[in-house]
Amino acid sequence: MDNQEAKRNIKLGAFVIGGVALFLLILFYLGKENNIFSKTFTVSAIFKNVEGLKEGDNVWLSGVKIGTVKKVSIIDEGKVVVSLSLKEKQNEFIKKDATANIGSDGLVGNKIVIIRPGSAAETIHDNDTINSFSPTDTQELFNLAKDVGTDIKVI
Repeated sequence: MDNQEAKRNIKLGAFVIGGVALFLLILFYLGKENNIFSKTFTVSAIFKNVEGLKEGDNVWLSGVKIGTVKKVSIIDEGKVVVSLSLKEKQNEFIKKDATANIGSDGLVGNKIVIIRPGSAAETIHDNDTINSFSPTDTQELFNLAKDVGTDIKVI
């Protein structure tokens, strides 16, 4: 009986160790994707309209993912502050005159922040604010198309 109990305990121990190892592997993988375990710095951009941008959306620089959206908050009517958490070594490529705009990841995909690097001599630092271009409101485009359609009908 002791021999069977020892085998059962060994199997149980192996199962528990395998489960813990799998859990840690998944944790590190997810942490790497969301910059949890890497050093980051924060940059802000102020937009008039964020068109559905939310926390966790990606930030891209020259076609490369360099961070995520950390926080989206309204500070005033027509002013939305977007805090971006960027990987530490990326600030050497982003200059003081860099601009951020909001794009779409694919045809119907998630919103993303696209940073254009700029050409100034000085680079950005932690807690800096970069220039931004707000996307055109979709409703404004529909209203414009409706007005054009009405004008064409009248003509």
